[in-house]
Amino acid sequence: MPATTASHAAPADTAGFTIGEVAARAGVSVQALRYYERRGLVQPAARSRAGYRAYPPDAVRLVRFVKRAQALGFTLSEVGELIRLRGTVWRGEAARGAREAAVAKIRDVDVRVRQLGALREALADLVAACDATCGTDERPTPRPGSVPNAVASGAPGLATAAPRCPILGALDDDPVDTPVSLTW
Repeated sequence: MPATTASHAAPADTAGFTIGEVAARAGVSVQALRYYERRGLVQPAARSRAGYRAYPPDAVRLVRFVKRAQALGFTLSEVGELIRLRGTVWRGEAARGAREAAVAKIRDVDVRVRQLGALREALADLVAACDATCGTDERPTPRPGSVPNAVASGAPGLATAAPRCPILGALDDDPVDTPVSLTW
């Protein structure tokens, strides 16, 4: 939880919470709170005579709402729509809108889960190809300057390079001899 600094301490002529107090109570940084304000998620606070931001007590609850929505995977643009719905009557259009947003987010999560599954499968294939080509950690580490898995080529002192690493080969712009495709 961010600490309230002296520059964000409550001045005597302020009603409501200072930016540091809201940030600390909501568990965000002062910079995050200012960013939410710039994005229009949190209404700009009234200013005291001394120029300090004076947030209403509901600001803490609103910032916590933003953080919980983000934790559920909603983007800040989507959070803005949820805040708009939050300000309406909690039935009818607002309830339908919130439900539709949640259903859309479930679809997004399902797509990401499928993508992550494909990513995991591709990585597991690369590790298996690496184990077959390069070996595992049980092999001794080559000495600096030596060519691992080098095979003498006939001329004294010359060796051919080790087989390409399938992991590095798959990441290369022009993969050659890479047994695994990284499309998912």
